[in-house]
Amino acid sequence: PIPSCALSPTTKQWYQRRVHGEYYPVTQPSTMGKGVAGASYQPGNLGGTAIKPVGWDRTGLEAFKYFLYNPGTGEILTRTPLSWIKIYVFYNVYYCCLAAFWIGCLQIFFLTLPEIQYGPKWTMEQSIIGTNPGMGVRPGNSDQYIDSQMFVLGYGGGITMLNG
Repeated sequence: PIPSCALSPTTKQWYQRRVHGEYYPVTQPSTMGKGVAGASYQPGNLGGTAIKPVGWDRTGLEAFKYFLYNPGTGEILTRTPLSWIKIYVFYNVYYCCLAAFWIGCLQIFFLTLPEIQYGPKWTMEQSIIGTNPGMGVRPGNSDQYIDSQMFVLGYGGGITMLNG
C-alpha cells in the first residue's frame, strides 16, 4: 500500500510498488535482485530463486557412487563418520539397557520358582482349586442347529440349542 501523502493522485496510478522508499512505475521492469548498475538498492534473492545443491543432477552409477562415499563432504551412506559414531553409541546404550531390563525381569521370575527338589509350589490341597480341579465340557451342536453357538442348560439337565 502506498501512503496517500507520498504521491499525488495522478502519479499513484503510474507508481504502484515501493521498495525501501523508492517507487517504481508499472511500465518500468523491476531490477530487484538483478544487480543493475546505478540502482540505489539491490536486495538479495527473494523466495523465487532456488539454490540447487551440488550434485543434484547426478544419475545412475555416479549417483550411487556418491551415495556410498561423497569425497566432497566425507559422507558415507549420506552420513558423516561422526554421525555414524553417535548412532552406534546411542543404539549400543539403548540395547544394553533393554537387555538389562529383560534380564532383570527374568531374574525376578526365577526368584518366584521353587527349588527343583521341592517340585511345583502349588499342588493339591495347597492350590486354589484343591484336589478336584473339575473339567469344562461344552455340549455338541445338533445337526439341526449346526450353525448355532448358543445353548441353554435347563433345570434337570435338559439342553436346548438355539439357532443363532
